[in-house]
Amino acid sequence: MARPEVKDQIDSFANVVDRCLAKRKILGRLRANLARNERDREDRALWREDAGMGVPAVMVSESLGGVGLGTSAMGQLAELYGRHMSGGIFLSTACLSLPVLVRSHGEARDNAIRDVVLGSAIVCVAFPTSAQIAKGELPFSASCTQSGDWRVSGRSAPVVDGDIADFIITPASSPKGEVWFLLNRRHFTRERAGVTMDGGGAAIIALDCELPAEARLCTPGEGAVLAEAVLMQGAALISAWLLGLAEKAFDMTLSHLKTRKQFGVHIGSFQALQHRMAALYCDLAVGRSVVERALQAIDEGDVRSPLFASAAKARMGALAYKVTNEAVQMHGAIGLTEEADISFYLKGSRLADLMAGHHYCHSNRARILMLGATGAQL
Repeated sequence: MARPEVKDQIDSFANVVDRCLAKRKILGRLRANLARNERDREDRALWREDAGMGVPAVMVSESLGGVGLGTSAMGQLAELYGRHMSGGIFLSTACLSLPVLVRSHGEARDNAIRDVVLGSAIVCVAFPTSAQIAKGELPFSASCTQSGDWRVSGRSAPVVDGDIADFIITPASSPKGEVWFLLNRRHFTRERAGVTMDGGGAAIIALDCELPAEARLCTPGEGAVLAEAVLMQGAALISAWLLGLAEKAFDMTLSHLKTRKQFGVHIGSFQALQHRMAALYCDLAVGRSVVERALQAIDEGDVRSPLFASAAKARMGALAYKVTNEAVQMHGAIGLTEEADISFYLKGSRLADLMAGHHYCHSNRARILMLGATGAQL
């Protein structure tokens, strides 16, 4: 739990970020991306603006150029980005890549973190899909050469912001175990880069190259630690983003119910809709408690952090589905069109749920972790 004076600083900072995001008119940018089927070239400039405010520095220690406010503070910002439907670089670089980088080691890692904090680099994680996680598979394979370098090859699933990434972080299977690498643009090829259904960007990453030993972020025995950074800290931050998105979708729907008329009365007066909204309100309250507990546990170093993080992702992934489904249904047919703001929240919830393992994946993971914790107690 942050000290009162630190919490006040974080709240003040969050208010500044909130006002900045509101000025960007993000939904208008996403619509323009879909209309021309091309990524907004100003995204990189906006990320530099975020870095200028100190957003990526929140979770980075002071020794690496950050401010070290912790995961809960970053989660508070993630909620705001979710409310404004601002994902993209924030999710890929701040929520998924930084947790991996801060747990790894090496000079290349230090330089990448400094570039991220300064806003001069966009970093993405080519993480296994949920199906690959369930099977214990990795998208890339690696082998160590006689010179000590590494030969890496393979092809990833679509990676959010892979179309504009300066660096790609990826795990690879090797005879010695799971190894993670940091690759710059000259090492990888982008395939089928394009605009996603919510107006963002993604690309399939292909590798067939030889990497110097310096590109390795960990020893083969440490690969599971970096994977856990995505499945725990990354999943918790994505959950916070989904919480902000779901609460905003709820607020938009409530406003629609208060203004839309049918049969001469506001549709919000219909008891059936009131009951459905009341149920969503309670679900969101529970979801907030679960997400905040997961973020707090990570900051405290609680051994149950992996369980809490998976519980948060399992709940918020499913709940964001439910809230946005209900929101579109209550808006009527227009809710599925690009003219309706709510449609972007529905699409964004689907894509974000796929990051760091979807909610089914984390539901199964939480069950396994729970059984392990129960067995340890017995």
